[in-house]
Amino acid sequence: MGTTLSRWRRRLLLLACGSYWTALTLVLLGPPVVAGWRVTRPDGGHGVINASLSGTTLSIAMSSSHTAPWSGSIGLWTLAFWIAGPPIVLWLALRGIQQRDSMTPLRTMHR
Repeated sequence: MGTTLSRWRRRLLLLACGSYWTALTLVLLGPPVVAGWRVTRPDGGHGVINASLSGTTLSIAMSSSHTAPWSGSIGLWTLAFWIAGPPIVLWLALRGIQQRDSMTPLRTMHR
């Protein structure tokens, strides 16, 4: 039973992390990808995409003559937290549950 529960927890962790990273990618990268696609469309307009790394801040700006400008910036530490923070917390929680379950004494039924 312990092996099955351990596999289930690993699957839960991988599924949860994969779902989290997919949602994070859609939320964080969705708007810049759409803006970049609009800026680079060949319909007669001229577009500009700038990216810069200043200290620990990543900044991206996009603009064109036929679309509204888009810009965004994020600190590298903030980005690292968003990528790794919640999966690490979930892993620690599952690890704590696993240790608690392994420390629980087995109860046997007496007839």
